[in-house]
Amino acid sequence: MHIGGDESFNIGYCKECAKKAETYDGEQKLYGDMVHFFHSVVTGKLGKRIMMWDDMYELYPDAFHSFPRDIIMVSWSYGRNITGWFGHFANCTFRDQLAYHEKEGFDYLIAPADRYWSNTETFTDLVKNRKCLGGLLTIWEKKFTLLYKSLPNLAVAGDRWGKKSGASGDQ
Repeated sequence: MHIGGDESFNIGYCKECAKKAETYDGEQKLYGDMVHFFHSVVTGKLGKRIMMWDDMYELYPDAFHSFPRDIIMVSWSYGRNITGWFGHFANCTFRDQLAYHEKEGFDYLIAPADRYWSNTETFTDLVKNRKCLGGLLTIWEKKFTLLYKSLPNLAVAGDRWGKKSGASGDQ
């Protein structure tokens, strides 16, 4: 079950949470508490595994260090060429987010967007011979661009991920 968790910039805006999020450490704890709560319900009570977006690691690394390692991290990056990954929030620091997941013991998926076929190509190439579980192509409702934009990108993902080419194993 995907719990989301991306772009969580409104932490602590409600009256109930505002006191908890008065400090940066409080924000991290509040974010971490939310993930731990979802994990306890979905995994503990329902017996299912959760997945979540990993972009908030850039803002709340201490929270991520506390997460159970059975969470599947979903890494998104939507640039044309992601081999020089600069992060999500204009911090412009290169890091290998997927190597972090492997080092920390998280399973992960890549999540390119349907914006550019090169995004899917470079993301797929990045995970060749790595421990990636596979891919999740992100597509938003496309009233006017489905035929000329989304469907070709679906074809690229299907072609690249449908082969046993060594990229991400047996997607």
